[in-house]
Amino acid sequence: MDENELAMLGDSVREVLQSECPHDMVLRHVDGEDLREPLWRTVKDLGWTALSAGEEYGGLGLGPDALALLYRELGTALAPVPLLPTLIASELLYRFGNAEQRSEWLGGIAAGERRVALMQMGATPLRLVRSGSSVKLYGTAEHVLELKGADLALVLARSDEGETARVMIHLQEDGVVAFEQPLVDVTRSFGKLRLDALQLPAGRVLGGPQLEHAIACHGTLAIAADSTGGADTILALTVEYLKTREQFGRLIGSFQALKHRCADHKMALVAAEAILDDAVSSTAADQEAWPDLSAAKVAASEAYAALAQDAVQLHGGIGFTWEHVCHLFLKRAKLNQSLFGSTGWHLDQIGRQLAA
Repeated sequence: MDENELAMLGDSVREVLQSECPHDMVLRHVDGEDLREPLWRTVKDLGWTALSAGEEYGGLGLGPDALALLYRELGTALAPVPLLPTLIASELLYRFGNAEQRSEWLGGIAAGERRVALMQMGATPLRLVRSGSSVKLYGTAEHVLELKGADLALVLARSDEGETARVMIHLQEDGVVAFEQPLVDVTRSFGKLRLDALQLPAGRVLGGPQLEHAIACHGTLAIAADSTGGADTILALTVEYLKTREQFGRLIGSFQALKHRCADHKMALVAAEAILDDAVSSTAADQEAWPDLSAAKVAASEAYAALAQDAVQLHGGIGFTWEHVCHLFLKRAKLNQSLFGSTGWHLDQIGRQLAA
């Protein structure tokens, strides 16, 4: 997409989220009013689930620049919509699935008729046993992102011979019971699946030497973009608060020490955004771009976490209350540090690439 088309897409996504998912509605979601289902219907109707699928399967075939823009706006809104695993599954099927797998799953996923949950990379794999035209899965799939309300789950498995693969589970059809794993960040959900010799057709297995790397690339880009959107928003909210709150007869925004803290956060955020822009450009040229994506994720998630933590303090007493959005940004930022590889893991990837 050219710059004008990207700008139009960004304006459209932002306008929808500001209308359908303002921060006060997210606070009500935290208090028990479900926002996931109405948001999913909106996302599906607008075709956001089709961004990364090929046009021949009902998708839009857009690149990483459009995806990064979408994820940034979702982070700005703190949107509790389970979109990321579905978009990852769509990309994986399009790039690595065979004709039968694409035909069975991709159209429904791109249309938003099927929601996909994704077992986190780095989680303990299930045991995969092949037997003719079927496979069996043993173990517990933990840290399955957005399992709540999902139709499909793409779980990580490994055979006794060392083969690593992803296996698609139809949660209802296969009779698998999902268990919720509580998260502090309730804008997202984790769950687990206990499997005891679950027998599935061999066609449910999705493999390939680059499969896990592709998951890491997409997830890393998404979390980096989400982090820049969230960080930019909480910084703007904090600066605005400093302009209105008075202490000792003065606006606290006039205190030099607080100005310095905000300036430091702004510098870290600008640097993170620049690194992310470079990573998006690199990914557009090479889908396996690395270590640019790792650098973007580290810079963005660390800047976001530091800023969100400081924002609570800079808001004073109100920043610690349940009724203010500060804690939502902080919780999302802390989870972003861990999703799709911790900071330490990504720094290790960067080091390995530089040493190669």
